[in-house]
Amino acid sequence: MCNSIIENNLGSKITLIYNALSDTRGTVSLGKDEKNVGGTFVMDRSNANKVQGSNVNGKIGEDVVTAKLDDLLNIPGFNFKKIIMKMDVEGYEGYVLKGGTKFFEMVDVQAVFMEWMWLKSGTVTQEVLSFFTSRGYKPYIATSGRQLRVEDATNWPVDMMWKK
Repeated sequence: MCNSIIENNLGSKITLIYNALSDTRGTVSLGKDEKNVGGTFVMDRSNANKVQGSNVNGKIGEDVVTAKLDDLLNIPGFNFKKIIMKMDVEGYEGYVLKGGTKFFEMVDVQAVFMEWMWLKSGTVTQEVLSFFTSRGYKPYIATSGRQLRVEDATNWPVDMMWKK
């Protein structure tokens, strides 16, 4: 990512945040799914479905410092009033959203694109559903834009989005 930013002269337009997002500030360990190049995930308190459905090869690297989504509001130059978000946190969505209540109050998040495959069961599923529906978001299939029914969440496709 850093090389791509440098090679494309985007350094003045992008701020990299070297933290994992969570609902608390602290440190977490990362794991890697050997079958998925983009499958790095937070091992601490992570969705059991992610661990069960992956070829996990233990902890990778050093522990990572966590920040809350709300902390992004304090970054110098963060003055976005309206955004579209891509969330790909491999089963950690519930924790990221818990740490972002103020963010969603202060920023007009028009849509959130996310994978649903690690959220098809468990308590985090209901937490994520409640987070979005209580804020007026509705679920849609990301590729077609067809609206989904909340009561069918266990059968949703992998790629979906929430929008107002």
